[in-house]
Amino acid sequence: MWRWYFSLLENSQRYGIAWWIQKLLLVFSLFYQAGIRLRLLGYRWGVLNIYRVPIKVVSVGNLTAGGTGKTPFVEWLAKALQKFLPSDYICLLSRGYKQLDSGVNDEYLLLQQNLPSIAHFTGKDRVALAKTAYEQGYRLAILDDGFQHIRLQRDLNILLLDATNPFGYGKCLPAGLLREPMYAIQRADVVILTRVELCPPTSLAQLEETVLTYKALPIFWLKFSLRRCYELFRGTAYTLDSLPPLFAFCAIGNPRSFLLLLEHYQITPLGCQIYPDHHIYSQKDLDKLIQQAQRAGAKGLLTTQKDAVKIQFLRSSFPVYVFELEADLVKGEETFQSILRSLCSSDR
Repeated sequence: MWRWYFSLLENSQRYGIAWWIQKLLLVFSLFYQAGIRLRLLGYRWGVLNIYRVPIKVVSVGNLTAGGTGKTPFVEWLAKALQKFLPSDYICLLSRGYKQLDSGVNDEYLLLQQNLPSIAHFTGKDRVALAKTAYEQGYRLAILDDGFQHIRLQRDLNILLLDATNPFGYGKCLPAGLLREPMYAIQRADVVILTRVELCPPTSLAQLEETVLTYKALPIFWLKFSLRRCYELFRGTAYTLDSLPPLFAFCAIGNPRSFLLLLEHYQITPLGCQIYPDHHIYSQKDLDKLIQQAQRAGAKGLLTTQKDAVKIQFLRSSFPVYVFELEADLVKGEETFQSILRSLCSSDR
């Protein structure tokens, strides 16, 4: 279903039922954009309130519906901020969308695993979370997925654009993947192009030019590289050339990026199963994946770390290999560090 939907977004149809569905999605997209415009006008005219809290707020978000590599960048950002502030002054704020039975979601589990020393507050009311964090002694909050959360005033507004699909097929949901029109770039203080390792420099230069037509602002490049590959239930590390034939699966906002990553590392899975973003896996899901993999002739499953934190509590004698990524600024890191240093040293 999800592969069919993404195929529908990628390929313009001229006939058949797919053409009619695309036209219907465009109609829904127009209503969606109208709602977005009304909401933005509400904040501009003061009908909706923007709250400023004592704690400094760094927002990290994107224009498209997930899949920009936001979570590994938040990890990188939290570690970068620790050069200028103690870790017990820094915290994370997030919505906690699609929580597991434990009361937290996949992003929380992933960040908790990779950032054990950073406190993480989750809830619908990010303004209340920020106030609570300040009362508990924290002085800087990273607002995860905060670009559209205008209700909370921020000191630095970071916009991530996935270089492999920066503008979500150029249309707003559901006809495309844009959460809001491209002119929203004007609200950003800095733009970071992610997954630059998957794009030629000429494409990145063109993307920079497009961004600068909306606003003159600093643009940085972020790449993702493989930190390690390991088997989930045994913890054993593997080199890429020692991996058996694999069947891939994921439940992330931009599944195409996962397939491009595999291609980048010259891994060709025998099949791939795509689930909706933040899908909560059941034992039945995992058992079905194992059956699919075995029918395809695979000797193991391969997935992302974000998916792995949700299936680590399930049972499997069939190997599940995990790609764990790390982020690295490859263009403008010194300038970006200077921005963070100024933010941390300034008074509210």
